[in-house]
Amino acid sequence: MQYSYHYTLDKPFYRECFEQCAPFSPASKPKYFLLIGLIALGMFAIYGLQNNYLGNFMILLAVLECVSYYFKAAWWVQRQWWSRSGGTNVLVTINEQGISTENRGVVMKWLWADFSNAHLSELGVVLVSQQGNHYLSRSTMPEHAFEFIRHKVKK
Repeated sequence: MQYSYHYTLDKPFYRECFEQCAPFSPASKPKYFLLIGLIALGMFAIYGLQNNYLGNFMILLAVLECVSYYFKAAWWVQRQWWSRSGGTNVLVTINEQGISTENRGVVMKWLWADFSNAHLSELGVVLVSQQGNHYLSRSTMPEHAFEFIRHKVKK
């Protein structure tokens, strides 16, 4: 069996992709040790070394880390949208061997054996491989293709 379908890499797709993949990403949690370390070093520099510039710099780095964590979804979506692929069409082919995508003449292929884990949700499927997370939205694929993927990843 082979299933093929198209979808467009637009901002709603990127938002859905980020929201579905974020729980399975190692960067989904704040870097508490980094924040505590930067604040502690900043306080030590201010009170221990009497160096206000260095201390304030360390504390501002901690604040910047908090801001980057807070806005990481919006920033990721915008970076993807600004990339060469933003707004283009993707052809996805799903068959017995695996999944392949074609975008702007670039073909990417993954075998079913390449995926170490799969997370099914109401919105799609997150396939985990050595290269990272790969998201396929259920809204863009035929229902038979989703059932085929569900069958393949359960094996």
